[in-house]
Amino acid sequence: MKISMLLNLITAQNRATKARIIDDVIIKKLKLHYHSLWLLAMFISAQSFAQTTSLTMSYEQWQPFYYSSDGKIAGLDIDIAREILDQQNISLTFKQLPFWRSLPSLYSGEIDLVGSMGLTDKRKRYLLYSQPYFRERYILYINNKFYDQFSGQTITELLSRGFRVGVTRGTFHGALFEPLKKAQAFHDQIIEVSSDMQNHKKLVSGRIDGFIQESSLFEVNNSVMKQQINITPLLLIGETDLHFVFSRVTTTETIVQQFNAGLQQLKQSGRYQEILARYRLSEHAVD
Repeated sequence: MKISMLLNLITAQNRATKARIIDDVIIKKLKLHYHSLWLLAMFISAQSFAQTTSLTMSYEQWQPFYYSSDGKIAGLDIDIAREILDQQNISLTFKQLPFWRSLPSLYSGEIDLVGSMGLTDKRKRYLLYSQPYFRERYILYINNKFYDQFSGQTITELLSRGFRVGVTRGTFHGALFEPLKKAQAFHDQIIEVSSDMQNHKKLVSGRIDGFIQESSLFEVNNSVMKQQINITPLLLIGETDLHFVFSRVTTTETIVQQFNAGLQQLKQSGRYQEILARYRLSEHAVD
């Protein structure tokens, strides 16, 4: 499959689905010539961190992590990366890419790093991972007027009582929920859609009783939808840590180690917490 053909295939999917599709297709291609890329990476790794003066990071419109507004690039990932690399006297340049292009661009060395990436064994073979800097939480949200009716129950108990939950297709929701999605007993109650916005609309119209979404994105999407009901969190379904990832072709283990040292310094100075607070994401801090 040509890379350009991926766009039509994954337009309606969320970032987690896109990443998995791209992983499967791109890595199959990489295996054919990865030995050459590895030799190039080994050659580059002989260079010192001090010789690196600039890194290119991809971004797209994906609040609150990165976005452009009035010609300025901002967001949680942008702010953290800038502060860390400024400490190392490394300039950060940006390349706007849809997420479906970021992974293959990292694999090929077209870009040097990107944020908000979950850890998988498959990607780790081809990318360098920073320490985690953000703990994403998957929350079950409901209409607030039903809170008393549903509170105090586990997700399994809710489903056993006929609860209908919307999920975005392809998203990983944690080790507890994944087996429930595959259970035949709950097949008609776990309703997959192609976007978070659809889940918001279904809850408002009463076609589902709740939906699962990343808590970091909830406020952004809920604000856009301008709901006529009060949507409230009910249960924590799962968690996952996010990392910055670096191309093995253009960067080195030394660069990532220095980046990690900068991240630790950012946490110790209090600036890390200030940045999270700026985006109302303090609860997502990773020690």
